[in-house]
Amino acid sequence: MAAKISRVCRAVTSSLILAISARRSELSTCNETGADITVEFPDSLMLAIEQTKTGDLAFLVTEYGRPFVKEGFGNWFREKCRQAGLSLNAHGLRKLSAALAANGGTTAHELMSQFGWTNIKQAEV
Repeated sequence: MAAKISRVCRAVTSSLILAISARRSELSTCNETGADITVEFPDSLMLAIEQTKTGDLAFLVTEYGRPFVKEGFGNWFREKCRQAGLSLNAHGLRKLSAALAANGGTTAHELMSQFGWTNIKQAEV
């Protein structure tokens, strides 16, 4: 999913809603599910995005203003986490988010919807 997140831009957002597909594409080699994922952004995140220099093709850009490639984003994210004293990577953050949601009472079917999982076993781990 890091490849998808690194390509998020205004073109795939509508107001506070982000819609991305977890379908396999020529741009990604992930084992993706084929599900569509919709995320509602909180006002605070939209404000932060509006106040941050972003690229035309992606919110998250390299120091050269170009969209990240999947590996580049993963490396950049891991390095920023290390600088913050965290031992996370982009996928680890996604796993943490799912665990927090599950521990907070999110049902397995809600997790499937939020994370684009097609098999309930993924949500019950």
